[in-house]
Amino acid sequence: MATFKISELYDANEGLASLVKDRIPSKVALKLRKLARVVGQRVEDGEAERAKLLDVYGKKDENGKLVQGPRGAQGEVTIRLADPDAFNRDLAELMSQETEIADDLLIDPGEIETIEMISVETLLALGGLLK
Repeated sequence: MATFKISELYDANEGLASLVKDRIPSKVALKLRKLARVVGQRVEDGEAERAKLLDVYGKKDENGKLVQGPRGAQGEVTIRLADPDAFNRDLAELMSQETEIADDLLIDPGEIETIEMISVETLLALGGLLK
């Protein structure tokens, strides 16, 4: 079993999403899809816990709804925080938690015949998911 921090899997999830769109041999493509499902589930779990933290530390209006802040750089919704320091502390703790992924799901770059066509950004995002 290989051990990863939740934060590492967020980047890896993006890299996998990019990679599964590429044309690669079906044997490897199937393995990538399995890995993408496992990593995606871990990221979804992380997002669910992050949402709980936003609910705990986010400012709420008179109806108990989270108060939105200004839009982010990419137009994403932001939430105003009642206690940003506590939120950031708990989020850092969440993102540093470790999870395991079976070794047989990890990617051997030699299996991907078109590895030279994969962007450096994608390879870096995959990080420890490469053997």
